Amino acid sequence: MGGELKHGTLALIEKGVPVICLISNKDYAMVSNKDEVKARHARVIQLSNEFESEIKINTTNDGKFGILATVIGQLLTYYVALEKGTIDGLFGPYEALKSLRLGEVVDYCTALNIANGLAAQRIMNLNSWNRLPPDIQKVFEDNIEWWGYEIQKCLENADQAGIEYAKEQGVEFIELSPEDLNKFYSLLEIVALKDAAELDAKGLPGTKIFRETRRLIGLYSK
Repeated sequence: MGGELKHGTLALIEKGVPVICLISNKDYAMVSNKDEVKARHARVIQLSNEFESEIKINTTNDGKFGILATVIGQLLTYYVALEKGTIDGLFGPYEALKSLRLGEVVDYCTALNIANGLAAQRIMNLNSWNRLPPDIQKVFEDNIEWWGYEIQKCLENADQAGIEYAKEQGVEFIELSPEDLNKFYSLLEIVALKDAAELDAKGLPGTKIFRETRRLIGLYSK
């Protein structure tokens, strides 16, 4: 797609215009395009797995490169949109205030007290899993709960680091009243029950699990 730059786009480039360059492997056509926009004094942000770049993506697979570059592009979009005031805000974890540097471009952070449930949070291709010896599979299965707690600790530490970073940037944290939080939670419950009903229709105990989860939260939150 390097040649697409010639179809009028190049005429829009002037000093200071930001240009994001995705250069996978040895795509010299894209390298040439990057050099052309740099010659016009564009602000180039390069993502590459081959050449020295502002953001290095460690994969030689073109498909994986495209997926990872898309994720990075989305994160960059969040930052820029908040900085420019294109969007009023976004929904995310505390850790993003530091890891994505969102603490640099937001003024307020409203606490909603929503957490992820415990999970091992690792994904493996089914064929790869099936190739593992049974004793190795058992090691994974026996440690799901332990690994879930370890990940939860990491998430909590990352959230705390995000809060501290944001406070250093002057972000104001807002605590909602219990009444306002309950209004928000009631909307979430509508969505959760809808999802649970879809699981019920597939023969899975979605609503039952949801009700029991809510009961346990109420029991241990007192």
